[in-house]
Amino acid sequence: MTKTRHWLLVLALLTSSACGSDIKRGADLNLEASPTTASFSTVNMGDTAVQAITLTHTGGSGTLRLSPATLQSKSGDFQVEGPIPLTLEPKESAVLTITYTPSDMNYDVGQILIGHNISKQPPLVIPITTLIQVPRLKTAPSIINFGDVSAGTENTMKVTVSNPGSAPLNIQKIGLDLDQGAPFGLENLPELPVQLSPNNSVELSVTFAPPLTGEDRKFESRLRFVTDHEETNNRYSLVIGHARNSMLTLQPGVLNFGWVAVGQKQAMDLQLKNNGTQALTFESIMLVDGHPDVSLLGAPTEPGMILQPFESLILTLIFQPSEIVSTTDGLLGKLKILSNDFVLPERDLPIHGRSAEPSLSIVPSEVVDFGIVGLGYQHKRTVKLVNMGQVPLTITDVLLAKDTPEAFYVAATPKLPVSLAPLGGVAEVTLAYLNSEYSDGDTWGEMIVVSTDPVSPESTRSLKAGNAEVANCIPRFEPPTVEFGAIGPGSKLQKSFKLFNDGSLPCQYKKVNFVDCANPTGICQSKFGQSDVFSLGDDSPVDGTMLMFGDVLEFPVWFEPATESGENAGLTVVTLINGAGDGPYMQYHSQAGGVLPSLHGLVGTAGIVTQPSDVNFGLTTLGCGAKPADILAKRIGPLPIKWTAINSLECDEQFNATNLPEFPELLGEIWDKATPFKLQYVPTKTGYMSCVYTLEPDIDEAGIAAITVTGFGTLENSRTEYFVQAPESYVDILFVVDNSGSMKGEQESLAKGFEGFVAQAQVWEVKYQIGVVTTDKGQDQGWLQGAPAYVTNLNPEPFKSSAIVGTKGSGTEQGLVTSWLALQPDMLSGNGQPCTSDFQCNQNSLHHKCVLGECGGPNRGFLRNNSTLAIIWISDENDQSNGPIAGYVNYFKQLKGEDMVKGYAIVGDPPTSENPNGGCLGDDFEGGGGPFGGGGKGTKAKNGDRYVNAAKMLGGFWYSICKFGKENIDQPPLLEQIGKDAFKPVNVFPLSEEPSPGTLVVTVNDDLCEQGWTYDTEKQAVIFDIESPCFPGPSAKLTILYEAICYPIEE
Repeated sequence: MTKTRHWLLVLALLTSSACGSDIKRGADLNLEASPTTASFSTVNMGDTAVQAITLTHTGGSGTLRLSPATLQSKSGDFQVEGPIPLTLEPKESAVLTITYTPSDMNYDVGQILIGHNISKQPPLVIPITTLIQVPRLKTAPSIINFGDVSAGTENTMKVTVSNPGSAPLNIQKIGLDLDQGAPFGLENLPELPVQLSPNNSVELSVTFAPPLTGEDRKFESRLRFVTDHEETNNRYSLVIGHARNSMLTLQPGVLNFGWVAVGQKQAMDLQLKNNGTQALTFESIMLVDGHPDVSLLGAPTEPGMILQPFESLILTLIFQPSEIVSTTDGLLGKLKILSNDFVLPERDLPIHGRSAEPSLSIVPSEVVDFGIVGLGYQHKRTVKLVNMGQVPLTITDVLLAKDTPEAFYVAATPKLPVSLAPLGGVAEVTLAYLNSEYSDGDTWGEMIVVSTDPVSPESTRSLKAGNAEVANCIPRFEPPTVEFGAIGPGSKLQKSFKLFNDGSLPCQYKKVNFVDCANPTGICQSKFGQSDVFSLGDDSPVDGTMLMFGDVLEFPVWFEPATESGENAGLTVVTLINGAGDGPYMQYHSQAGGVLPSLHGLVGTAGIVTQPSDVNFGLTTLGCGAKPADILAKRIGPLPIKWTAINSLECDEQFNATNLPEFPELLGEIWDKATPFKLQYVPTKTGYMSCVYTLEPDIDEAGIAAITVTGFGTLENSRTEYFVQAPESYVDILFVVDNSGSMKGEQESLAKGFEGFVAQAQVWEVKYQIGVVTTDKGQDQGWLQGAPAYVTNLNPEPFKSSAIVGTKGSGTEQGLVTSWLALQPDMLSGNGQPCTSDFQCNQNSLHHKCVLGECGGPNRGFLRNNSTLAIIWISDENDQSNGPIAGYVNYFKQLKGEDMVKGYAIVGDPPTSENPNGGCLGDDFEGGGGPFGGGGKGTKAKNGDRYVNAAKMLGGFWYSICKFGKENIDQPPLLEQIGKDAFKPVNVFPLSEEPSPGTLVVTVNDDLCEQGWTYDTEKQAVIFDIESPCFPGPSAKLTILYEAICYPIEE
């Protein structure tokens, strides 16, 4: 620019010198560009960048004329417009626009020429430069550092892989460089190869699962990428993780002294061991909130005590109660341990124990009654001595008071002294009365029991014997009157009474009848003929049964009233023979009347009832109506009742009753003929609202129906519901296996297929307990078979022998009732008595066993409170249990809850149109045998529709036993299919409201889940398929978002 100005100046001087002062000077033209070069930074392929160049007339005079720009470049990616305008006066500017749209990864350059009217000057040159388009690779985080992770656990980190470059990034492979077997892994990889456009990204997961080795260790790896560009190929991100192992182990893990007698001392050793690979340092070991009767010996008094690897320390805890310790949970304090253990640096071990005293109970609780003893006859009575305390009790002597007649004597006692276990330990004493001289009247005596009971060291019980000159059968009912109470119309109820013999001769039972009383109150005047409402139940005594003194017969009685209201009374008439021979019949409570009724029941009430009686509308958006609730109203009782009005208590305009009948409305007596109407919640303000509707009858004495309605008004129409899966699933499996003579092959197939069955539990990390009962009600009575009684994850192998229950069971298979018996509360519960053998428990009850250190029912511990229950019936015969299937199914549901129990069946095919009789016959049946014995082809399995229906009612399914154990199949897949369903975590997630169609959004662990689930309109729930790629497993967090339906307001 300086040279140009100099040349113009010389030219001007020459002109001036030649022309003289009268000649005009030339124009002062000059052109400058800003910026002087068009430089483009990184521009992504396909994107567009624009630069503007400003051209300015910097001369002092004259008009500067510009030519249109000329582009010189081998690239076709540039475009030029301008300059505009083409004429400039001094200090005026024009704009030149350059557009760059790269179409490839080549390096693009060029220049622009601007012509002008400046004399003897070349065109203005503006260079164009660019940067080459290249991909880049970046991970976030750049270093994948897991930090400290407990050994034996798994952590996951999400990694975002992005392309901040200007060209597409093609990733062909992603892998880990695993140094020395580093426990890192990859999950959720994108489908490879994958192309990332500039500024796009993908996600993947890196896992770190350090093993339990006892050694703290640092692991390193590299997350490596293989791409098609030298700038990014073999790029990697460092992966780091530290495995940390727990060092401190405690044995025992539970500190429980159990019951300790007042004044006694109980010691317990606790071992602290360092199972790590580095020194374990203790800051302190002390009792916290400890009871004054608890002490600790052997603990360090100063901080800093060290256990080297595999060294141990023994502490001693002592509990010496000085009085009764009254704590509801038996908590005596805590042992607090502070150390440098990485996983659990602070441990609080609860210390449990109870103090108590022995307590003697004598049964019977009042008088030991020997009945009516005939002259020359002897009666014996068994007296039970029971320890009701929580610590052992010792019986030292059993004797009769000095003034007791010699006719009473102690016939047998256990070897004294005898120790009775706590909480129900029993000893039996046999007392006798020999009537050698009395023909009538009563004889009295007294028994004395000497024991260590601190309250009553000498307990007494009165003895009584009636005397008779002639021995007889003397029957007695207990209770004297069977009270059935009030039952609803159309219902039936069973209760029982017991028949005792208080005489010296046997009572030979023949039959029992029931007759109705003319009036329900006062002395029974019997009607002619059999009772219309009372009848004998099943399993009653048989004709000819002998009832000796002290024996008892039990009679079940049905009460099934024929009317809808009223009061019924009846008389029990038992026909007996006095003595063991063929003597004359005698009737107890004869039809001659003159006695009080022995049976009594009421039936019927009057009023209005609704279904449902409680309605919760949940969240409802202001301005909308909730989904209307359908209500049914009917009458109960024999009287015709009219519904006259519906009233509301504090139900303002926020609740509406619609579709009401025209009052008064005569109500039907069954639900099929009930009167329908609707209730709806229409919130006018936010917050909770509740009130009660009443349905008024036209009879003052009749009952009023009440319906409680609730709702919550909100301004928001969107709903978010959260669910969290339990970290561990618990499933208790009860196999009910037919042990009749035809089941050998099926039992072997069950044992062979067991591994495939429990393998499904490992998929979901299920903690299972699995037991077996038979279909033999009489012999096995629902007791779990095998030893141990049930298997767990720790040792499932014994199940294979437990499943072989044998083939000598009853041919009357009753799988429903044996599964029902197995799950009765008294079979599952314990009595708190510590034990080491069944013998200790048998002192209390023949049905009790020692299970997990405590006496109780034979199936104690099998059914856990937090577990799902699955029942699997396997039989080649139909169920022959008494009673409807629904009764058993309802019990199982009540036991665990509607969604916590499943049923499955491997049984004979139910009847179909092609197979009207059902079951398997001939060559179609390839199992281990049929109900008629034998095995192999040609045998028969009968239809198992009762099991099939039970399984379906419990939400499960069935498989045909016809193909179970088919040849050349070691693990029948049907067991695996049952296992998949039985062990799966919760997969049904009910929603509070019905979602608007198309608005459901489901996320699992914050990741969007778009497939593998469906919405069930009937259940109003999201249901996951077991094979779903985003199935919510253990500890998964599930979020469901949706828009609620805005229902129109009913008028």
